[in-house]
Amino acid sequence: RAKLAWNDCLELYQNTISHLNRSKSTNSPLDAQTWLSAAIANHQTCQNGFIDFNLASHLQTLPPMLANFSKLISNSLAINKPTISVTAKQVGNRRLFAHGFPTWLSGADRKLLQKIGAPLNADIVVAQDGSGNFKTISEAVAAAGGAKRTVIHVKAGVYNENVDIQRSARNIMLIGDGIGATVVTGNKNAQTTTTFRTATFAVVGDGFIARDITFENTAGPQKHQAVALRSGSDFSVFYRCSFEGYQDTLYVYSQRQFYRDCDIYGTVDFIFGDTVAVFQN
Repeated sequence: RAKLAWNDCLELYQNTISHLNRSKSTNSPLDAQTWLSAAIANHQTCQNGFIDFNLASHLQTLPPMLANFSKLISNSLAINKPTISVTAKQVGNRRLFAHGFPTWLSGADRKLLQKIGAPLNADIVVAQDGSGNFKTISEAVAAAGGAKRTVIHVKAGVYNENVDIQRSARNIMLIGDGIGATVVTGNKNAQTTTTFRTATFAVVGDGFIARDITFENTAGPQKHQAVALRSGSDFSVFYRCSFEGYQDTLYVYSQRQFYRDCDIYGTVDFIFGDTVAVFQN
């Protein structure tokens, strides 16, 4: 179990290094605040993995510099915060367009989201019957590029797989055939791994968009934490999706996220995380 927690920390601190480097190079105080906050979330999640397994003693082996990590980042956030208020006054405080979508969502992406039916010009098609480019979502994601928007059409079917979209896989758009038609399912739970790793579908790569898909974790209420979807993707959008589970269904992990016309089912803490998110309709 300690190895599971250490593996989480390795990925989380690699992502943290990226967040800190971006924070130093940006001219946007709001971006810096977002990425610094994500860095703290990563640090805390690393520690939580050991605490959940009653292995807190392992935290003593972390490098001494990490002992004051949260305090240093908190100080940076406090110093940066006043500049956000000044910037907001200069550019206006509007975050949503009149049509209800975030101002950071491009017109082209909005049209794809609102397009009726499946995209005829999808870059990649996933179909279990072999009529597409791949039979699994994970294979399609691995084949997607990271610079331009990649549209992946996932045809109707129940996809029993754990999908993990890493930081390098950016600008992926996943379009299903509708809630209940395209289903991604899994049953990982906190009895066998960390809460962070229980997600049926996890995404870190920025600019992720999903439409018309069901994400579910079928572990059941007796298995405690069992995440259906975890998003740490900055500027991620979920439109007409369903998230189904029991405890800890939707892990809005970090950064900026937008949910519209979605169904979210759960019991205890069924929406949780450290993100800045809008839930609409």
